[in-house]
Order: sequence, then C-alpha cells, then structure tokens
Amino acid sequence: MESIKFEFVKAAGFTRHHCHICGGTTEKSSILTEVTLGEYEGLRVCERCVEERDFDAKIKEQADWLEARARKLRTLLGRLVVPTYEEWRAAEVLADWEICRSVHPPCPCPPPGMATRHSEQGRRSRHEEPELGSGRADALNLADFARRRK
Repeated sequence: MESIKFEFVKAAGFTRHHCHICGGTTEKSSILTEVTLGEYEGLRVCERCVEERDFDAKIKEQADWLEARARKLRTLLGRLVVPTYEEWRAAEVLADWEICRSVHPPCPCPPPGMATRHSEQGRRSRHEEPELGSGRADALNLADFARRRK
C-alpha cells in the first residue's frame, strides 16, 4: 500500500481549519499539516492528531460517525419545511434592530418596515427597505447610527 505524505504548509491567516482525520479543527496556527500533491491533495491533520499519532483509530471513528450521519441525513429527504430566504432576511433585520435598541437606548432607528426620514436629503431608512441578499443593509444602518450618535 502506498504511503500518503503530509507536509507543513503556511496558513493563509490565523483561522481554524477542518481536520479530515478526527473531524475537529486546528488551532489558529501559522503552520498546517497537509498533503500537497496527488489524489489526496488538501487532506489535513490537526496538531492534536499529529501529537497523539493514533491516526488509524481516529480515521475509523470519523468514518463511522460520517456513515451514521449520512444515514440520518437521508431520512430528511423530501421532509423539510424551511422558511424562505426573504423571511430569514426580514427576521435578521428585525433582530439587528432589536440589538441596536438594546445597546444604544433610546435608539433613533425606526422599526423595520416603518417609513422615516433621517436626513435633510430625505433618504429612506435602510431598516425600511433592506437590500435583500447583499448583507450591506445592516452594516450601513449601524454606520449611519454610529455617525448620528457622535
């Protein structure tokens, strides 16, 4: 059987990465241990697995867990009832507004859906008409709010 060689690779930033051996994550390290070439390129081992060295047992345990998870996922087929993305977005905007009110009472921002004027130019509140899918509406609201609070 052919060996699979791992090498040290510099991380592209301090973030956690998935470990394919145990299913956990690396720490926020500057060096990762990965396969860099061939069929298994990108396969990663976390530093805990490198330290403990019980690779075969960890792989078997992870494979068993993944197989059980796959069986459970298959039972969900055709049964999911999930809100729409637009409904999620509206709930997200409302939750952000509630957070804004709790952090900076009294919050001058209007409730989502309420038409207001919040500048001399008559711009509409971004709470009222969020740019669905852009993720910018909430950030712009908070930036506007911070400017008004100063």
